[in-house]
Amino acid sequence: MGLTTGPVPARVDANVKAGLLELIDHAEQHGWSRSRAAIRLVLDESRQRRWTQARRDGGDLLDAAPGENPLHGLLPAEREAIITVHDAWGEVDLSHRKLAHRGSRLGVVHVSESTVLRVLQQAGLTLPGAPRREPVPRTPFPDWLEWKPNRIWGYDYTHFPRARRAAVAVIDIVSRKWIATLVSAEETSTQVETVFCDALEAEDLLDAGWAHGSDDLKSALADGTGRPSTGSRPAETCPCSWPSRTMGHRCARCRPESSWPGSRSRNSSAVPALPPTKPGSKACSGM
Repeated sequence: MGLTTGPVPARVDANVKAGLLELIDHAEQHGWSRSRAAIRLVLDESRQRRWTQARRDGGDLLDAAPGENPLHGLLPAEREAIITVHDAWGEVDLSHRKLAHRGSRLGVVHVSESTVLRVLQQAGLTLPGAPRREPVPRTPFPDWLEWKPNRIWGYDYTHFPRARRAAVAVIDIVSRKWIATLVSAEETSTQVETVFCDALEAEDLLDAGWAHGSDDLKSALADGTGRPSTGSRPAETCPCSWPSRTMGHRCARCRPESSWPGSRSRNSSAVPALPPTKPGSKACSGM
């Protein structure tokens, strides 16, 4: 019968089942019980009873197809409805996901996206798919920007939900140096402004940045345009001017004895100037 020592496999063909039943019948004729013979053959007793009952009923011992007919199985009418939706809307929706939602909205067929894809593949139908997007050209770095430390800074927030706090850190993009950190209950531009001021102070760039700034750059920042008229920027100008122009944040301590006039953010909306500071107090406060 092609069997080896050990339990009878989970799935065997009809010839093996018939041979096992014959052995059990032979053992029963010589005084053995059918249960004892099944145990001796390492055959589950429930399987032996099921096979014996199937033989008595005149049925075959072939295994049925797995799954049989599940209640949630796809009906022929639903397959036809999927193909109908494809013929009507395939050129419009371009994807099986949209076709599945289209069939639900129209009340034609209610199936999942994967079912639509499987039925279309079985029918030999393909969808064109959405056209590929044109690649977006990367914006080049400005000519005046050098790839070296203390030229490009970035900031990022880390949230601590249980403590209801958020930490913002300023990092040098080139050297990966962690420059400054601020933990606060709020997450606004005030915290970003404050941590950038702390970073500039930690790197001793506040006074040097404003001292080396060009008159053209200062006037551009003062009138809110954010761009020098010459289109260039000295390499050693105020380090906070680039974040100010690109992100709308201002550092009030970059200019002694006063605050920045209105600067302009990316959406070209004017940002009001900071109020004058009191003697002995910090110009930027993050809390």
